[in-house]
Formats: sequence, C-alpha cells, structure tokens
Amino acid sequence: MKAAILLAELLVLCTAIRHHAVAAAGPPVLRIQRDGQSVVITWEGGGLLESASEIRGPWAFVPAATSPYRVVVPSVATFYRVQQVHTLTVTRAGDGAGTVRSSPAGILCGADCTETLPAGQTVTLQATPDEGSTFAGWSGDCGGTGDCVVTLDRARTVTATFAPAPGVNPFVNGDFEQGPLVGWEQSPGKVIFTAENLGGAQPYSGRYAAFLGMDEDGRRQVQLGQRITLPNRQPLYLNFAAWLYSKELCDVPWYDQITLYLNGQVAFQDSQVCQGSGTDGWLRYSVDVSVLAGQSVAVVFEIYSSDGLWSALLLDDLAISEQAWGE
Repeated sequence: MKAAILLAELLVLCTAIRHHAVAAAGPPVLRIQRDGQSVVITWEGGGLLESASEIRGPWAFVPAATSPYRVVVPSVATFYRVQQVHTLTVTRAGDGAGTVRSSPAGILCGADCTETLPAGQTVTLQATPDEGSTFAGWSGDCGGTGDCVVTLDRARTVTATFAPAPGVNPFVNGDFEQGPLVGWEQSPGKVIFTAENLGGAQPYSGRYAAFLGMDEDGRRQVQLGQRITLPNRQPLYLNFAAWLYSKELCDVPWYDQITLYLNGQVAFQDSQVCQGSGTDGWLRYSVDVSVLAGQSVAVVFEIYSSDGLWSALLLDDLAISEQAWGE
C-alpha cells in the first residue's frame, strides 16, 4: 500500500509539472504527505484537483477540493494532478436587458456571470435579449452578434450589450389614417375627420385628423381617448401634433379649457384658452410619460367650453417614443 501511495505521489508530481509547464506563472508546487490513515494533498499556484485510477486517465475533478485536501488512504492506487484553470467573466452592458448562457453549462448571466474552467477548454456563449430589447453585440474577447466562442488559453472577459428594441407605437390608429372607427373612443360623437371637416385646416399628415371642437351643435365638452400599454423602458414620451384656435374672447372670465388626462390624472392643462392662445398652425408637442413605463394607461384629450363661444383642438400623429420631438 505504501508503495502505491509513493508511486502515486511521484506520478502526481511528474504529471502536474508536465501539465503546467506552459503556464505563464510556471509550474505549481504540489505535495502529498501521509498523516496516519489519511493523505494530505496541498498545492500552490491555483488550479483544480483531479484524480484517476490509472495514470492515463480518465481524469475527473475532485468535487469541492481545496488545498489542503485530506483523503483517507485509498485501498487501490489513486493518482492526483492539478489541472490548470482560467476564469471566464461575462458582463452585461447597455440600456436593454437579456441573458447570457454558456455551453458547456456554467454561465447564466444575470445570476452567474463568472466561471472557473480548465485551461484550453472552448466555451460557447449565447446572448438572448428580453422582450423589448435587442442584442447589440459582443466586446472584449469576442465581437459581432453571433454566438461567442472563446478558448481559455488565458483569463477571458466578454461583454454582451443589450439595447432597447426599436419603439413600437402602442396606439392603434395613432395617425387616424384608418378612419374614425378604429382604435379611439370619441365623445359625444365622431371627432376624426378628413380635411373638408376640419374648419379649413389640413391634417398634419395623411388624410385624417381629430377635431375636438364645439362647432355649432351646442356641445360643451369633447373627448378623444384610448387605453394603451406603455413599453417598459425609459425615457418615454407621448408625442403629438396639435393646432389650436379659439373664438373665445380674452377679456371675459369664461375661458375654454384643454386637458390631457393620463389614467384620470391631469398631465397637461391650459385653463385660459381664448383668441390669443391660437397656434396659427400645427405645432409638435412632447409629454414625458416615463413614470408610467410598463403600465396600462388611459390617454384622454378633452376640450371644455363654458359658453357659446368655442375653441377647437386639432390632433394628429399621436405616438409613444423614447425621444421627444425635436431631439
């Protein structure tokens, strides 16, 4: 038995030194010492302990083995060596979100982004973007947007960059070009028209626009609304084109009022609309809705008049975007 252990020690040392001769830090220092009915194996210079029943292998990692490692004297010859290892580190960057997985298994980043693996092993990394994100590419020890294949001939670091997916406008018929019957709640009646019903104005784009006005029918309140689900990313803006004109006198206290509601809360309001409030054409507006990202939101535009002199608000090209108009 003692001869078997000594032979094991000799072969361990020879194997370990030969295996690590190419390491930049030089060969490790490995020792085997008898301690009663145990064998204590110590090593310096890093690496993972492997064992085999024959010098030619197959070799297997000794689970959770750290130096010093104590093992009961084996009943058969057992060989040990230290396998040189390198660290593979994955980081994620960008404003998007996603997961990086490795083959063989080990890396699952988010949760596990670092793995220590045998020197010379080839690892394939695959990046999977979350919904609402895209994979923008690798950097560090990999490049491009395909699978990342790295060989651990040294420590490797790879960065996966995820970006927000191109914005998809959650409004149905946000430019009104599908006509008055698609997507929108309108009160007290239809408010989406072609140019001939816009009081002489032309749509900001296309053939249709929304006309929120009192006209001559005695209405005092007009609303246009739709419930949408906002993308779960920031910043986020509600962009729209608007044209405002008014017949309301500015020297009396009975002003008209324009309001934008988000989930019933006032996001924008002009409570003194009168003849001096006109925009003399289409203007582009942006409202920051970042605090509502990822939520279901009821968007309602309203114009209200307290008397027979009325104002009108024209709307067109409503969209949700990560950029405010003009940026």
